[in-house]
Amino acid sequence: MDAFIMAGGRGTRLNKGEKPLLRLLGKPLITYSIDVLKKTSLINQFFIITSPNTPGTAKWLAKHYPEIPVIKTPGEGYVPDMVNAVKKSGVKGALLVIMSDLPLITQALLEQIIHIYKEKGTDALSVHLPIDICKKFGQRPDTVFHKDCELIVPVGINILNVDKIDSEQEDYNYLLDETNMILNVNTIEDYYICKEILNQKKGVQ
Repeated sequence: MDAFIMAGGRGTRLNKGEKPLLRLLGKPLITYSIDVLKKTSLINQFFIITSPNTPGTAKWLAKHYPEIPVIKTPGEGYVPDMVNAVKKSGVKGALLVIMSDLPLITQALLEQIIHIYKEKGTDALSVHLPIDICKKFGQRPDTVFHKDCELIVPVGINILNVDKIDSEQEDYNYLLDETNMILNVNTIEDYYICKEILNQKKGVQ
């Protein structure tokens, strides 16, 4: 399975410049996603997707990770840019797509998600958190879906069949719990929530 890291968003809610380069505990946000994909043996190769919104990110990647292919897209939005990158990259079959603002992501969780995808057999899988967990940690999500009478929040991890990129795909919603939660850093509040969680994990180790 190949993978994309989507790093072309505007990051306007955070208002801290290019979000992938925002430093958290001494390292840019995007490096958390890069480090996890590098460790995951189930991933064959991965690409980083930038746009005109993140020119500094593209330059930084060329300097610090010259071995990772970077695909520059028009910056027309998440889905159009992802489709554009699929066609430019030539990837086939199942594709893991993650965001560049997931500092809580772990290798174990990513491998678990890939195994669930293979087990369920659907063309697509999306990862969510129950809204109650988000609220417990003080997050105020902008995007919420209804699933079996429950409100769920997408976390920015998806798998899809790129051979059917132009078709609607059956999607399995995989729900995380509090022990393996993932948060996007969309606001300054999200930033400090993730920072606190990471510091707590460092204290446990």
